[in-house]
Amino acid sequence: SQVFIGISDTNLMNRLIGGGADPASEWFRKTKSTLTAISLFEKIGFEGQVQHESEWLASYFNLSSNDFRQIVDDQKQRGVIQGKYFISVTPFLLRVHLLQEWWRVRGLSKETFEKFVSGMPEKARPDLLTRFFEQVPYISNTERGKEFIKDILGEKGIYADGTLLKSEGGARFFLNLCEADTEAGLRCLKRTLGRWSKEEL
Repeated sequence: SQVFIGISDTNLMNRLIGGGADPASEWFRKTKSTLTAISLFEKIGFEGQVQHESEWLASYFNLSSNDFRQIVDDQKQRGVIQGKYFISVTPFLLRVHLLQEWWRVRGLSKETFEKFVSGMPEKARPDLLTRFFEQVPYISNTERGKEFIKDILGEKGIYADGTLLKSEGGARFFLNLCEADTEAGLRCLKRTLGRWSKEEL
């Protein structure tokens, strides 16, 4: 699995997140929650025809649409969020820091992942999943992240019968998961592709 250098200086991270805002304030909490939500994805739809993506994400994180949009506008002015129709958190190290912290504190299990996915706007689900799985290699140094990857690639995971490996999206997700846990990926291949007939291969 890949190793990424993290920043452990809490004061520095708090300055990046909220500028001079008091870390104990409600506004700082909402700002950090907004930035964390966006950091779960490579990027998230914000304006125009993709606006429903950020509306769903705000709801999932128990943020009002007004607060979410106000914070995004504030953070754009500070240069922490970039983009117009699709937005992402910068700098990269801040995004990874927030992503890893969320996985350490909350994260997803196989069961909560299924609820997470089913709650996504249906027409945006394939794209959202692709952008979510792009972040998976960065969670492999958190305990919940490791367990999640093992479960997803395990005997009762989404690749249990190998069907998903035959789709372009499923194969792409598998590659991201293997970047995070090569051994679990190899075990999954042995259980699935390793048992296919010549015709299936």
